Amino acid sequence: MPSPSSLSTPSSALTSLTGQAIPLPINESINSLINTTVSSFDEATFDEATFDEATFDEATFDEATFDEATFDEATFDEATFDEATFDEATFDEATFDEATFDEATFDEATFDEATFDEATFDEATFDEATFDEATFDEATFDEATFDEATFDEATFDEATFDEATFDEATFDEATFDEATFDEATFDNT
Repeated sequence: MPSPSSLSTPSSALTSLTGQAIPLPINESINSLINTTVSSFDEATFDEATFDEATFDEATFDEATFDEATFDEATFDEATFDEATFDEATFDEATFDEATFDEATFDEATFDEATFDEATFDEATFDEATFDEATFDEATFDEATFDEATFDEATFDEATFDEATFDEATFDEATFDEATFDEATFDNT
C-alpha cells in the first residue's frame, strides 16, 4: 500500500475496512493504488478522479461517489457498487464485466465503447445517460430507469429488462438481439 507521504496533498481520504486512511489528490490518476491489497473502498469519494488503465477486480465500492470521474480503459470485473453514484462520469473503453450495481445512479453519464457484459443493475438510474457503442450483453436491469437516455449503436444482446422505464429515450442503431423486456415501459420514445 502506498505511504501517505508518497502522494500529493490530500483533498479527500480513502478508507479501507481497517479504517486506515489513504490521502488522495484530486484530479490526478489513481495509478498509485493499483496492485494494492485494499479491496474495499466503501463510502469513498472519487469525484473528478481519473482511472487510467487501472484494475480493481472483485473490489467493493458500496456507497462510493464517482461524480465526474473518468474511467479510461479501466477494469473493474466482478466489482460491487451498491448505492454508488456516477453522475456525469465518463466510461471510455472501460470494462465492468459481471459487476453489480444495486441502486446506483449514472445520471448524465457517458458510456463510450465501454463493456458491462453480465453486469447486474437493480433499481439503477441512467437519466440523460449516453450509450455510444457500449456493450451490455447478458446484463440484467431490474427496475432501472433510462429517462431521456440516448442509445447510439449500443449493444444489449440477451439483456434482461424487468420493469425498466424508458421515458423520452432515443434509440439510433441500438441492438437488443434476444433481449427480454418484462413489464418495461416506453413513454414518448
